[in-house]
Amino acid sequence: MITTQMVNDKFKWVKVENPNEKDRAKLLNDYDIRRDIIDYALDIHERPRLEIDEDNNYHLFIYDAPVRPAFMGDISVEPIGLLISDHMLFTFTRKRTNYVVPLINSILNNPNISNPSFILDLILEAIFQVTTKYFDYINNANRERTSIQQHLTHKANRDSINQLLGLQTQTVYFLTALNSNSEMLSAVQRTFRSQLTEFQNNRLEDILIEAQQGLSMAQVSSSVTREVTDAYSNLLDSNLNSTMKFLTIFSLVLSIPNIVFAFYGMNVKLPFENSPVGWIISIGISIILCIIIWILYHKRFS
Repeated sequence: MITTQMVNDKFKWVKVENPNEKDRAKLLNDYDIRRDIIDYALDIHERPRLEIDEDNNYHLFIYDAPVRPAFMGDISVEPIGLLISDHMLFTFTRKRTNYVVPLINSILNNPNISNPSFILDLILEAIFQVTTKYFDYINNANRERTSIQQHLTHKANRDSINQLLGLQTQTVYFLTALNSNSEMLSAVQRTFRSQLTEFQNNRLEDILIEAQQGLSMAQVSSSVTREVTDAYSNLLDSNLNSTMKFLTIFSLVLSIPNIVFAFYGMNVKLPFENSPVGWIISIGISIILCIIIWILYHKRFS
C-alpha cells in the first residue's frame, strides 16, 4: 500500500507499507526509483547500510528496528527503509515495523518540535527514537529472564531452559542489529560530515551514543542469559546423571532376589530345601546380598 502526505510546502512524505507488485511498479514508473533501490529498501534480510545514487539524487538509509517476536526465539529485528529523493521522503515498512509511521507522525505533530526544514532532520529524529526503543525490548527481556529464574529456583525443567534459550536468541539479534546500525551511522557521519548542520551533527552523535549504550545493554543481557542457561542446563544434566545412577543400582539390587530364588527353583539338591524355614533363609540370603551390593555401590560412587 502506498499513501502520500504533504508535510509542508517543502516536501512530501510517501509511505510504502507491505507493498505488492502493483505498488512496486508504481514506485518504478511514477516515482522513477531504480529497481535495485526498491529491492534494497524492501529486502527483509538487508543489512543496515547507506546507499547513494548521485545521478538520481537518492539517499537510502537501511536501519534495523526492534520488533515484537511472534514466538520465543523468533527474529526480533527487521530493517526499515528511509529514502530521500529531492523534496520527498519515502518510508518502507512491513507489518511488524509499521509502528515507525505513527512514530514519524508524532514527531511532526509534536508542538515542541518545529517542522524540520530538511528531510534529514526528520530521518535523524526517527532513527533516534527507533534506537531508544531497543532499551524497552532489552529491559523486557531482562524482566522475563528474572521471572524464569524465580521459577527455576523452585523447579528446574526443560521448558524454562528453552525459554531462556529463546531470550538468548533474541538478544543475539539485538547485538547484531545494534552493531550493524552503529556501523551504518558511522558511515553516515563520514559521508555527510561537511554537509550537516551543527544540530544534525549533534543529533547524529546522540544516536551513536544511544546505539552504543543499547549495544552494551544487549551484551550484558546476552552474557547473563547465557550464563544462567548454562548453569541450569548443567544442573539438569547433573540431576539426570544422579537419576540414572540410582536406577542402575536399583535394577541391580532387584536382580539379586531373582538369582537366589532361581537357584531354589532348580530340581537339584540344595541347602535348607527340606528345612521348614528354608523360604525364610532364602529371603534372608537375598536381603543380605542386596545390602552388600548397595554398600559396595555407595563406597564406589559416593
